[in-house]
Amino acid sequence: MKITEFRKLIREEISKVLNEGTTGKYYYIYFNGKDAVQGDPMRSKKNIVDLGMEASDVKNVGPVHEVKLGTYTIWVITSLTNKKDIWCVATPGDKAFADDDEFSYKLCMKAIDAAKSGKGKRMTFEEYLK
Repeated sequence: MKITEFRKLIREEISKVLNEGTTGKYYYIYFNGKDAVQGDPMRSKKNIVDLGMEASDVKNVGPVHEVKLGTYTIWVITSLTNKKDIWCVATPGDKAFADDDEFSYKLCMKAIDAAKSGKGKRMTFEEYLK
């Protein structure tokens, strides 16, 4: 079993235990470059630490950008050690965002592009977690 498959299995089991459905207050997608690798609903934006990041990722988080796109607020979290590692956390994590991969991918890519061009509110990871 590949590590990504194993991680996905663990996340699915955690979601079942937490009684999270296909939608949540928040939803995250992890990107490696332009490839969306994984995504899951979350109850709190702080859950990114438990569900979407390794311990080494948490220690090496770079700037966070808060970008507003329509009715969505998307936080773009980047890695200091690997610029290809990007986490998008969106609220609301509604059915449209959670169930339509193409829609959520495009929305996150717009947010990532906006963050790279300096748009949105910039903050530290600690400020994001508050």
